[in-house]
Amino acid sequence: MEEVYNLLKNRKIDFQKLIEYGFVKKENQYEYKEVLIENEYEIILVFDEKGKLDFKVIDLISNDEYCFINGFKE
Repeated sequence: MEEVYNLLKNRKIDFQKLIEYGFVKKENQYEYKEVLIENEYEIILVFDEKGKLDFKVIDLISNDEYCFINGFKE
């Protein structure tokens, strides 16, 4: 995932194109959700208003965050 952060760090995010793609504006961020692998997981991608990308993967069976993948940096 570090490669994605490096790829995006020098780019300007076109928020209108995010909306056209299916992102939803919620307060100060743009969120996109997609169900993966036969309805077992859901990925949530979030761009903040500065263009920083975060993500998490949810196990839909247990409703817990998938621990082996965590894109949210503190």
